[in-house]
Amino acid sequence: MPTKHIDVEGLVTDWAWDYFRRKATSNEKKLIKKELIRLDVDWKRVRFTHQTPKFDPEPPKPGKGTPKNSVLFVTTFSNKTDHSQIYSFKTQRTTRSSCMVEVEQGFTKGMSLDLKLTTPGSILEANAGFHREIRLTQIEGQTIEEELSWSVDSQLEVKPGHRAEAKLVIVEEEYRGTFSMETRVTGRVRAVFTNLKDNNSFLKAVEGGIVQVVQSCVNGSGGAVSIDRDTDTVVFQTRGKCTFCYGLRQDVEVDQVPLLRCDSAPGRLDSSPPGVAVYYNNRDRRAHNYAMA
Repeated sequence: MPTKHIDVEGLVTDWAWDYFRRKATSNEKKLIKKELIRLDVDWKRVRFTHQTPKFDPEPPKPGKGTPKNSVLFVTTFSNKTDHSQIYSFKTQRTTRSSCMVEVEQGFTKGMSLDLKLTTPGSILEANAGFHREIRLTQIEGQTIEEELSWSVDSQLEVKPGHRAEAKLVIVEEEYRGTFSMETRVTGRVRAVFTNLKDNNSFLKAVEGGIVQVVQSCVNGSGGAVSIDRDTDTVVFQTRGKCTFCYGLRQDVEVDQVPLLRCDSAPGRLDSSPPGVAVYYNNRDRRAHNYAMA
């Protein structure tokens, strides 16, 4: 069965130990048997370059996806006087934008990932709080959340003998898709062996090109890794699923009806056709006066 996740650190460790055992002196073999040798991997001369991921389907432009409305705040103003009244509608609320990622195929360093997934440009344009790059560190899946603030500060004019209901509504969008990303690895890796019995003193070091280390696992990888001989580069293919949920914009909705026609249930307006005023404004921008004709 093809390997879904290739442990590149494990490959380096196996390669280094194979070399050490073949070259070990009699004293070093005794240390191996007693597990008194430590191995450290030096990645300083190895470069990991993550290419731009491809998403399927292509994420829609902001406002072109399927919207979902969430009411963050509702307030009611009742004007029982015989002249118009001005009320203040002011509030601030927060929501969370989230990105859930599951990596189905790729490479790891030990038990953890070390990937940078570029946020789709159309989602970045939505100004939903996501950074340009999302760092992935967990094999079993990961959720990244960013907090967004929404606010409104406006004046609402309510006619005499009327009740007005004002709502702060957040329009959200969701994107579900798959992604594939290429990571190109070049350079030389170094493994250093030390003697734990002798205060961690140096024993031996082995160094080799990353292509030399990884090439043994290419055939059984199911396409997860390949070798570019022209550039002496190891190429890892990462594939997975992702879901982005984010607030796109805020709407303020105002309904106003005569008090004599209000439903008896608290907070509900009469079912007869009310006058409706809807004001659209961008996140974190102040709204203006609301006046019903």
